[in-house]
Amino acid sequence: MPKPTPILFTKEGYNKLKEEYDGLKNKRPYYVSELSKAAEMGDRSENAAYKYAKQKLRSTDSRLRYLSHMLDRAKVVESTQQEYVEIGSEVTVSNGQKTVTFRIVGGNESDPAKGFLSYQSPLGNALMHKKVGEEAEISAPAGMVKYTIQSIG
Repeated sequence: MPKPTPILFTKEGYNKLKEEYDGLKNKRPYYVSELSKAAEMGDRSENAAYKYAKQKLRSTDSRLRYLSHMLDRAKVVESTQQEYVEIGSEVTVSNGQKTVTFRIVGGNESDPAKGFLSYQSPLGNALMHKKVGEEAEISAPAGMVKYTIQSIG
C-alpha cells in the first residue's frame, strides 16, 4: 500500500493542531463523566442533558479522530532561505495598485484575513519557488492579475 501523502504545516501550524488535540484529549474524560451522570437521570428518550452530553462526546471523538489523522500525516516544513518563495516564507507582492505581505503556510493553516496564504491557493501556488522581481499571474473574476514579488523574508 502506498504511503499516504504528507500534510504540510509550518511549525506554528503544527503546534496549534497538537495543542487542540491535547486539549480535547484532556477534556474527554470530563465529557464521559457528564454522559454517565446524565444517563443515571432516568428515561433517556426525554433526557435533554443525556442527549447533549452524548452529542458533545460524539463531536469530541470525531474531532479527535480527524486531528489524529492530520497529526499522523503531518510534515513540518520550515523556510530555511530567502532566495525563493517556499512554505514558511513571508513574501511581499505588488499588483501595481497595492502592496500586500503574506506568509505562505500549509493548506490547513490558511487565513488570508490574517495574512496567512496557503501554498495550495491560486496565488500561493503561483508564488511558490519564485524569486524577488519575478511575476506570478493568476486568473481572477476581473481577468488575469499579475503580482510582482517585492521581497522574501
